[in-house]
Amino acid sequence: MLLPAFLAMRIGCAIVLIGRFTLAMLPSVRAEDGIVTSGLFGAVRGSTPVAAIVVLENDGIEYEHWAHALYPFMDIPALVLAIVLANTHLKRKDGSGEKVRVWPIVKESLQGTALSALLLGITLGLIT
Repeated sequence: MLLPAFLAMRIGCAIVLIGRFTLAMLPSVRAEDGIVTSGLFGAVRGSTPVAAIVVLENDGIEYEHWAHALYPFMDIPALVLAIVLANTHLKRKDGSGEKVRVWPIVKESLQGTALSALLLGITLGLIT
């Protein structure tokens, strides 16, 4: 499960980076809004894996039953990366040379339901 979890993290972050250099560059979209929106696209919600599993089952396609447990691995890194990129953009835009501190963002992200979802995903993956 480590390799799929690692790939899920990379895919979530890649979606954010693609959005940063496409959606955020559109003339009618503010860059910070484009970055945060791409973070939402990279952060797959719980309904997406459920919908995918229903489609797979209806089509008779075999899948690993722990695959839905990967969503927190995609969700948390995508959201944290989007927040860091948006904050970095806003600091540069304001002209303040301050660095964006990543650890407080990560710490705050892990204190809420995100950590519970991650631990639940790991537990479900180990059980199945």
